[in-house]
Amino acid sequence: RSDRPAAQRFLQRGPASSFCDVLSGPYPDPVVDDFVLQRGDGMISYQLAVVVDDIAMRITEVVRGDDLLSSTSRQLALYAALGAPPPAFLHVPLLLGPDGRRLSKRRGAPSISEYRANGISAERIIGFLAASLGLLPEARAIGCVDEVASERQLAAATEREAVDRRDDRDGQRGERIHGR
Repeated sequence: RSDRPAAQRFLQRGPASSFCDVLSGPYPDPVVDDFVLQRGDGMISYQLAVVVDDIAMRITEVVRGDDLLSSTSRQLALYAALGAPPPAFLHVPLLLGPDGRRLSKRRGAPSISEYRANGISAERIIGFLAASLGLLPEARAIGCVDEVASERQLAAATEREAVDRRDDRDGQRGERIHGR
């Protein structure tokens, strides 16, 4: 549309660099096309925002859902263009609901505050998340994140997604989080 300013794009010069994800391993043939940095309405893209934020905060490790694995190549291109060292990336399986779809706020996934309101401690939530990612051998309440760091076993991390079992037929609401 001629009445709207054009989007600003990152022009990829040459092939994208391969990289190695801490959990998924080598990602040998990434595709980086010319992608939007700023939309025509002035909104900065997610790709640029997270890279600039990570650089400003001196982030050295990024842990995120494996649905974002394919966007890593774009972010690595931005780190290189900005002359900044990239962090290590670790992409973990998504949390899925009982229906097999990923949990999201849009679909009514419970928030941490809802779990807390139902009497589930932060220690139990952290233990569930750590176990679902393969960082602990089983779900249990843990005293602090340092406990996970001291026990973490990335080699044992699962290939499967973690499932929130709040609505299992057996009536065991949140079995893995509650520890029943």
